[in-house]
Amino acid sequence: MSGVQISRSAAYRLLQKVRTQGEEAWQNGRHGHPAKLREPVRHWLKEYCRAAPHTPSHMVQKALQERFGIRISVSYLNATRAVLGIGSRVRQVQEKKRMQTD
Repeated sequence: MSGVQISRSAAYRLLQKVRTQGEEAWQNGRHGHPAKLREPVRHWLKEYCRAAPHTPSHMVQKALQERFGIRISVSYLNATRAVLGIGSRVRQVQEKKRMQTD
């Protein structure tokens, strides 16, 4: 009736969740959706992490939340930092590879 395509078993699970949790059942509580890190945020993240590359992810997470009102998980943040080549672990791996080739 609502136009949402969902399997029968998922519908029954959702119905049960609504019966036990009420309105809270409609909130899934996930964070880190890629849409949250659009280009202006990614640009800020690159600049922030290049200026202080050894900043722990939980502090970067807090800065993102304060600056943009965006809450993402630390694991998603770490993955994004790795893809952008700005994570502290990425730098450690790069240094290790450089030392192996010297």
